[in-house]
Amino acid sequence: MSFAIIAAAVATRIDKPLTWWRTHLSDESRRLLARLWLWPFLAFLVLSFVDLEIAVVGDNPSLINTLPPFVFAVLFLGVVAGFAHDIDRQTDSHQILF
Repeated sequence: MSFAIIAAAVATRIDKPLTWWRTHLSDESRRLLARLWLWPFLAFLVLSFVDLEIAVVGDNPSLINTLPPFVFAVLFLGVVAGFAHDIDRQTDSHQILF
């Protein structure tokens, strides 16, 4: 349920200028995150499958309580990196057009 809320909140920023993120991310951190934007999403996918496998099989119940915070942290990093990637794409397209 909480993943759906995060996805819906992020989806509201599709094709928007992302001015808040542009002003709060430094140029250096934005460039770094923009280059690495795919890796947090892949890590989120792997961690989600590991969490699901642990929940279904029940091999290591102690990980069931410790893994979700890492999954959310990686998801948040992926969202911020995705915004940085979109900002860089918007900046590049404006430089080409004007």
